[in-house]
Amino acid sequence: MDIQNCEQTASDFCFLLLKIYDIFLEHPVDTGKYRMDSNAFRALCCISRCGASQISLTELTDRMHIAKQQLTRLVNDLEEAGLVERRRYANNRRVVYLALSENGREYMDMVKQSVQSSITKGMAREEPEKLELLARAAAMIREALQDKGE
Repeated sequence: MDIQNCEQTASDFCFLLLKIYDIFLEHPVDTGKYRMDSNAFRALCCISRCGASQISLTELTDRMHIAKQQLTRLVNDLEEAGLVERRRYANNRRVVYLALSENGREYMDMVKQSVQSSITKGMAREEPEKLELLARAAAMIREALQDKGE
């Protein structure tokens, strides 16, 4: 692939990422009972990517590229809303870990289902051959972008 094709592919990929991000931000899940801005939603996404595990406050600060003080306020709001839990361990009480609460997992599951439904509706209009190509491309992109240990 020559540099021009690489640039076009990168441009197409950026468009795709931004479109999917828009879908996430516009998801029709009712957020009325939660105080939610884009940073709060982003924090929930980062925490939910840990699955059944947890993430330290420091690691989340690094991933989100925001000040620790700003993240602390954001986590306070998410904890107060019942979406995340703070965890400390006796062997090192200075490190704060975060995990989704049951409400947080339910909320993120609703968001995921809503976004998947929106994408599925858009894909349903495509021809089977094109859907097969999309499925293969999605698997390849997921594999290329997947973090080590996931």
